[in-house]
Amino acid sequence: MIDPAASIPLYMQIYGHLQSQILDGTLQVGDKLPSERELGGIYNASRITVRQALERLLKDELIVTVQGKGAYVKRPLLRLDLMQVTSFGAIMQERGLAASTKLLGFEEGVRVDPSVGFSGSEASRLELMGLVQGKPAVHYRAIIRREVAQRIVPLAREHERHGRVFSTFSLFSEIGCRVSKVNQEIFAEDADDFLASVLDVLPGKALLKMSSLAFDAANAPLEYKVAHYRSDRYSFSLVRENLA
Repeated sequence: MIDPAASIPLYMQIYGHLQSQILDGTLQVGDKLPSERELGGIYNASRITVRQALERLLKDELIVTVQGKGAYVKRPLLRLDLMQVTSFGAIMQERGLAASTKLLGFEEGVRVDPSVGFSGSEASRLELMGLVQGKPAVHYRAIIRREVAQRIVPLAREHERHGRVFSTFSLFSEIGCRVSKVNQEIFAEDADDFLASVLDVLPGKALLKMSSLAFDAANAPLEYKVAHYRSDRYSFSLVRENLA
């Protein structure tokens, strides 16, 4: 599992292996990691190299250290900065995680509730699933302006065929459609039977629900999206300044 001759630094290989075990559930929340000495024996690496790997896990908030006791697995969270418009793929790339997206459904000619911002018009519905390390992490239902949806769906199908990660925002970028602003609201919602099935959680599990209304460069409504995030995988963050 570790190749000293590889171009990837040894500590990053150790980090990657431990990261995968944490995210796929091999190492459970609260599990104690072996000591630096023990990990050095497991990976045939120096304690300095092991320490570098552990520092990276600590930085990524995958473990917590307790003075005099060692390192323990922490609940892994993918932190989303609400002050930035960032695609699912960009977040995964930043964290160095293997991710992909599935196109679960596409429907044209959908009548839209005027309250979402597409007053009286027809649109298209796109349903996506984001996976991290092969496991479901987020489910999206998006109502998109019909002429825009017709352009991005072929791209979505092509990316899915090649196992790539994508989001509606990244697809908009590919066709040169700039998102100028996004209005968002966050709720807590229990998983119904459908969401429990697609997100691989128990019915009634608390999810993070985010509704988003995105506007294009001309300030016209582009997309209304409802996303459900696994609360054991995601957290949201923002910075508030005191302007008084």
